[in-house]
Amino acid sequence: MHTRLSHFATLPFWSQSSEQLCDHVLARLEQGFSTHIVTINAEMLLYAAVHPSAEQAIDACTIATVDSFAVWLWLRFFFRRNFPRITGVAFAEKLAVQAGQRGERVALIGGSSTIAVQQAQQYLEAQSARVTLAVRLEHTPREQEPVMSSLILEGLRSVKPTIILVGFGHGVQEVWLSKALPLVGYPAIGIGVGGAIDVWGGVARRAPATLQRLGLEWLWRLIQQPSRYRRILRATIGFPARCIWESLLY
Repeated sequence: MHTRLSHFATLPFWSQSSEQLCDHVLARLEQGFSTHIVTINAEMLLYAAVHPSAEQAIDACTIATVDSFAVWLWLRFFFRRNFPRITGVAFAEKLAVQAGQRGERVALIGGSSTIAVQQAQQYLEAQSARVTLAVRLEHTPREQEPVMSSLILEGLRSVKPTIILVGFGHGVQEVWLSKALPLVGYPAIGIGVGGAIDVWGGVARRAPATLQRLGLEWLWRLIQQPSRYRRILRATIGFPARCIWESLLY
């Protein structure tokens, strides 16, 4: 049974700037509240539509942001809802730096390799972030539930980073955070950052600003990683086709 994509149009999307979002979640942190932020892109919605655990984790998020141009178009033209694009990689970096300036600690969990995580830590620390935990878990197959490692939980409880950035890939990272945040025992902000750890670690490169503004990040990813063509086709062709099909059917 597939969930309709229209189900996700009612998520609590953030309607103001990324700077205001930073201020808001840090204020919630000072008040003792945890915040789970989900940065929504087309691949994530297609994944959640057929994986109930991911759907439940996304439904339960505190705040959603519009990460991709495709999702922005979908909300704008099918639901007349206009939200700013706030990408996960840019917002997470901004939050980590701003939080570090306030003395808050950051955890990096995920990434494609131990070197990527270590270099990401160095990069963020050079920007004034305070990274106190940087670990990579073994790869979790996308069709399985993410492993809730007791060692990771003990590490979080020990150093108490209040900004937890998890890069397991869409869907899996949201499920992991939805389970971890209630278990750490202190208020924290959790964000699934996908491939951002590899970007910060110098393993991957972001699309040039011009391509980002035009919504052509997918083209850059295709050039950089042609092996991802199936995923890119799902996001650039499969997602719009599904949106149109649903609008005609329902």
